[in-house]
Amino acid sequence: MEDFRGKVLRMKPSGNTLLWDALDKAIDELENHGKDFPEAKKRIICLSDGEDTGSMVQFTQLQDRARRRRVVIDSFCIGNAKHENLMRLSQNTGGYKFKPKSLEEAMDLGELEPVLALSERFAYGCPATLSRETVTQPDDFPQRKEHPNIEDKFSRVGSVSTTKQGQQNQAKLSGKPGIIRTARILSEIRKIADNPHPSYEVFVSDTNMGFWKIFMQGPSESAYESGAFVVYLDMGEDYPLFPPEARFLTEILHPNINKHGKVCHSILDLLNLFYKQETGDTSNVQVLNTIWGLLSTPEISDPVNTVVTLDYHWDEVAFRDRVKKHIEIHAAKTREELIEEIQAQS
Repeated sequence: MEDFRGKVLRMKPSGNTLLWDALDKAIDELENHGKDFPEAKKRIICLSDGEDTGSMVQFTQLQDRARRRRVVIDSFCIGNAKHENLMRLSQNTGGYKFKPKSLEEAMDLGELEPVLALSERFAYGCPATLSRETVTQPDDFPQRKEHPNIEDKFSRVGSVSTTKQGQQNQAKLSGKPGIIRTARILSEIRKIADNPHPSYEVFVSDTNMGFWKIFMQGPSESAYESGAFVVYLDMGEDYPLFPPEARFLTEILHPNINKHGKVCHSILDLLNLFYKQETGDTSNVQVLNTIWGLLSTPEISDPVNTVVTLDYHWDEVAFRDRVKKHIEIHAAKTREELIEEIQAQS
């Protein structure tokens, strides 16, 4: 990486831009490295003004080869040059095509989970024609794949049975045969029932008891006071060897929460350490209380959303106004209304 960085810094503009030849060479390199990793998906990230001048390889040849080799090409088009063919190449290989207008937009794109990992993307067919270029708004961005339990029916904690028969039923419903996982999840459910919080309620999936939805009211006197948010906690099949994943389903502007709702905070890193040491000292009650506390006091030393963090730094008053307007669009329903909706579905 340092060699690459050094070469880029020493580059001087001169001669032709052999864009198609460069991409063809990149496919060769991916093919060579891919021999050692046959299951790995192949992707090229191309940052260019999109104008090819002087390549030996023709555009149609490059496109056909990339499709045959199943290489995804993501393009980041810069400047005002013609870039239609580069964008067409990305679209027809199942990739993303971006044309950021500012450094802020470029930073936002670099933090999106589907941009960082192909595994986070929806399956995408390659269309035959290029769609018209569209101008997107800040709230428009590539979505990631949904969790399979999002649309489940849910039961409020407190009504979930913890009798011996209930434990057997929940173990079957979870679809995860691990006794340790089931016992730990049931223990966490009891802790939630024994430690109710006035600002959030927990519902457990009827299909997978390791998947919870939390309906959370913003803390009073915080920027999020007027909003009600839906969060999920996912205790995967490796739980409790690995900590749960926390993610907001309601869109939110927050320094410690990315555009796809993932909560990135030091407590989750500590959880990972605790679980690797097989101590598991942090309960889900502590995790949820910490997430709720982040709405009151963001952890600026541990940001994940760069642009939002900079806005918070520059002008906290203006940031609160921006959050309030965002809530009016995305989180205006009350917690009671959200709970009524999920109960009606159940």
